[in-house]
Amino acid sequence: MQKIISSCILTENYPATTIAFQFTILELDSDIIQSMVNCASLTLYKSDIASRCLPISITMFLQSGKEKRSSKSPADWIILDPTLAHIKNQQSFSHRITMTWNVDTQELISQSLVPLGKPMPLDFSDLELLTGLSLTCARNLHSFIIDL
Repeated sequence: MQKIISSCILTENYPATTIAFQFTILELDSDIIQSMVNCASLTLYKSDIASRCLPISITMFLQSGKEKRSSKSPADWIILDPTLAHIKNQQSFSHRITMTWNVDTQELISQSLVPLGKPMPLDFSDLELLTGLSLTCARNLHSFIIDL
């Protein structure tokens, strides 16, 4: 979390200054890192703190399955923005992937790919699809934040 946020803030504009984010989680119904990054992004946008970009984070769970993923529709094997029920049962999925983007430059700031219950190999076309889907969702969320 610190790495992601500090890479986005123009820290050189604030020498010898500590910028702290404090999160109070009242209810968690999705991925915590994704939620914290997106809340911090909204806070940065509404503040006077100079930033390189607004980080946008997307989390996906991938369904296990015997069939090759490329033969299925992405909606059949990707859970976008998993709910608390998905998180509680994450061992029934093959992978959890979180990507954090600088939407302006289409730069991947951070990513995490964690094998879960019964991991199934990911091929390059799977990763390419996940990256594209994640960036598209991040762009939409970025637009939503800007429009607030």
